[in-house]
Amino acid sequence: MIHLKTTWPLLAIAVLFLAALGIRVYRINEPPLDFHATRQYRSLLIARGYYYEGLASIPEWKRQVARINLERQGVLEPPVMERLTSYIYRIAGSEPYWIPRTLSILFWLIGGGILYLIAKKIMDGSAALFSTVFYLFLPFAVVASRSFQPDPLMIMLLLASLYAILQYTKLPSLGRLVVVIVLSAFAIYIKPISLFVIYSVFVMIAVYQQGIKRSLTDPRLLSFLVLTFLPTATFYFYGILVTGTLREQARSSFLPQLLIDPFYWKGWLNNIHQVVGLASFIGALLGVMLFRRGLPRVFMMGLWVGYVLFCLVFNYHIATHDYYHLQLVPIVALSLGPMAGVVYVRLKELNPDWHWRVALWTIMFLALVLALNTARTQLSDNTFGAKVKIAEEIGERVHHSTNTVYLASDYGLSLEYHGELSGEPWPLISDLEWERLAGITVMDAEQRFDHLFVEDLPDYFIIVDQYEFDQQRDLIVFLTRNYPVMSNSEHYIIFDLQRKL
Repeated sequence: MIHLKTTWPLLAIAVLFLAALGIRVYRINEPPLDFHATRQYRSLLIARGYYYEGLASIPEWKRQVARINLERQGVLEPPVMERLTSYIYRIAGSEPYWIPRTLSILFWLIGGGILYLIAKKIMDGSAALFSTVFYLFLPFAVVASRSFQPDPLMIMLLLASLYAILQYTKLPSLGRLVVVIVLSAFAIYIKPISLFVIYSVFVMIAVYQQGIKRSLTDPRLLSFLVLTFLPTATFYFYGILVTGTLREQARSSFLPQLLIDPFYWKGWLNNIHQVVGLASFIGALLGVMLFRRGLPRVFMMGLWVGYVLFCLVFNYHIATHDYYHLQLVPIVALSLGPMAGVVYVRLKELNPDWHWRVALWTIMFLALVLALNTARTQLSDNTFGAKVKIAEEIGERVHHSTNTVYLASDYGLSLEYHGELSGEPWPLISDLEWERLAGITVMDAEQRFDHLFVEDLPDYFIIVDQYEFDQQRDLIVFLTRNYPVMSNSEHYIIFDLQRKL
């Protein structure tokens, strides 16, 4: 016989995941200009470079542009998502946007299933259901989980490693420790920022169970720390010390002077508000105290300590990049669960009649609908197609040159992709601000131009962000005094650097 009490949570979970999938596939084949275009187009350019490598039907000039753009992206993380996408491109015979987005969505939803399993281990069923709903339908998470970048895969593997840690803690064995090490190593390899939460949870549980002295000499803990970091250390050692491609990225992530700069703390707080909302954040901090003493509370404290340590180390990106806080979504979701459970139980005690429960579920359903509508409005932008056509037009105007420089809000990556051209980005105002924060002497436009292009003068200077151009008065003076305008439209300006006034 089918029992309603055991069946309805499964039905509720199934409906929630179908709804979560439904909102995410809305306009899934639109150009990825909806969320951090810089990162998404970077991945698109890398995937295209891999895809074109083995495609005989592509004209040679397209292959050359794709190869140059691939090389110019450098290395930030292992290109796992991009490689996987390029393989599926070859099966599909084209490069539609929905392929990488579908991968990201699936990874995020699988992560939601794992989060539900974690929640059921440290809280009751109704609280676990609320945590899962928050994770699936938070508007920021809906948009971010469609993004073509490694973060959705990293979140899935992070949650898988946390679940494995709970399983190992409950019944330690060599086999379970191996599973923990493999999953954690993979999560850290995909994106090393996940190591702070994983290490914090594992170490705090070890200290809780064995004490500080015994845990520090425990070969299992030492094996975990060494083996989980070894693949990532090898990759980044090569990238930082051998090729040098990661050296600048590593240098820009941590600026010690920011720790006493209001810019950092305001940026951190603002990004928390953007990602989960300040009310949810404060509620989550209070919710940690509602967890049962022992392993559940230690586990949650490990999550929060890991997040704070991460924010202190990657302080510049924490203040300026909201998606760097994506780990906060599952942490807040889990932290809010017990508080929601307490509220639900208390309301049942005060109003035991069935119609009060119907009213409560109706309110929760309306809140869910509002969240879905908020996410939908962020995905509804009819200007994306026009922006693609502008990039394609620019590409034709400059004859798909591979020797250009451009001023664009996304560093010209969408221009490179749609216009099928290549070149170097001109610094934005935010980049000049980073130089100031880092104590680097800021050059004027002419000095910077001569420094960047001392050997090879670009063919064209393309302006596609008028606001940025207006902010850099020295660049306006330098270009207008020295070079003729080849094209001047409502959406872009192209200076011909091959001729001098």
